[in-house]
Amino acid sequence: MSALRQATEAVLKRWDSPAWDWNAEGPTADLMADLRAALAAEPEPVRWVHPSDLELPCCAAFAHPTTDAAKKNFVPLYAEPPARQPLTEDWVRSRCAQSWVFETALQWARAVERAHGIGSKE
Repeated sequence: MSALRQATEAVLKRWDSPAWDWNAEGPTADLMADLRAALAAEPEPVRWVHPSDLELPCCAAFAHPTTDAAKKNFVPLYAEPPARQPLTEDWVRSRCAQSWVFETALQWARAVERAHGIGSKE
């Protein structure tokens, strides 16, 4: 857990404690709600692995890089996968060799996304 995440969680824990004598509403409460939302929105990697270790997962050596520069050389691993986003129409269009295939390819892509819980349910 990063130092920033630990500090944020400590502030939120203190805010939620009975000894804290602030109003449940107002600018400070709004800031606390923003902190909670930010923590929930960005899961923290549980481990980091070098890309070459992904080829032989039985031999992977996990790392804990501490600087942003060091993290560029590793792949983050999450306890839960990040939310998946639907493909953009531009991405689908760029993969269609013929322009007349686009609408069918887009419908197919959206059906596959829905089957995997990605995007809208329509």
